[in-house]
Amino acid sequence: RFLLYHYPPPSGSLVMGLHRLESGHVYPVVLVALVAFLAAASETSKGSTCISRETLDAVNESQPALLQRNARAGNEQRRHAPEEECVPTCMPNCPGSARPGKPCLPPANVGGWPYMTRTEWRTELGERILKAATADVQEQDCGGFHLFGDHVFCLNAMKETNAMALSYGIERRDRWSEKMSNLFHVPSLLYDCFADLNFSPPMANTAPNGVGAGACVDDVPCYEMPYASHRICLGASAAVIDSRFGAHQYETLESHLLDRGPLSTYVKMDVEGSEWDVLDHLLKHEQLQNKIRTLDMEVHFGFSPDTQAA
Repeated sequence: RFLLYHYPPPSGSLVMGLHRLESGHVYPVVLVALVAFLAAASETSKGSTCISRETLDAVNESQPALLQRNARAGNEQRRHAPEEECVPTCMPNCPGSARPGKPCLPPANVGGWPYMTRTEWRTELGERILKAATADVQEQDCGGFHLFGDHVFCLNAMKETNAMALSYGIERRDRWSEKMSNLFHVPSLLYDCFADLNFSPPMANTAPNGVGAGACVDDVPCYEMPYASHRICLGASAAVIDSRFGAHQYETLESHLLDRGPLSTYVKMDVEGSEWDVLDHLLKHEQLQNKIRTLDMEVHFGFSPDTQAA
């Protein structure tokens, strides 16, 4: 899970964080192939606009070897690097699975589960994910953290109450929007087109709504600030998409931010793979980024969301 803040801290920003994350989404194999293709073209086809089939085959055959050399070099460097003690900054009081700071990763047990085969491109992609997940903003920059479950809230960024919280992906209960309501006093809009209304009080609009400060207890879904739920999913474009799960309506983040002011919107995304296309669009439009105060999201690899089949 990645948490990106657009509250102006001494270092880092939403834009920087998104670009770092996006770099982890580009498939390294494609990048290696592109670089090798251009290098081969420059050497073998001066004065020509084409590349020979033999050269292209050689480029394709060289990719695994190049990736293997890069992986071996990285492994060798890590093997000889001095071990550093990695202790989460929240120890000994780390509730849930939130671990702010540098990710603590155990050494890879190469050859055993889950490293059953040599997959060098996954190693390179993992390094990019690690870089994206390594925090720039420290606890002192935030005036303290509030840790809850998977979430790390930067307290200085959470002081704006004349704002709206947009939560995408609810399932049965949405602890994030409850926290936004009951701790940070921000109203919320909830979006999920798949949640079973028989098991999701907030999506069925049966959870206590706008009951006032201090009226909620933690063991049941409850909102002290007003909330509204919508049977709509988040996608890169507005459409009704037919899939193996039936027809579902999708809307864009841009449309939901249309009337929002600068730094006026807290956003959470847990949308099972649809986040990549949404982030790609967000990166291309700075005016949309400027409306987001914090972005809390879960990213997924190996998923094929319905939006990609549209």
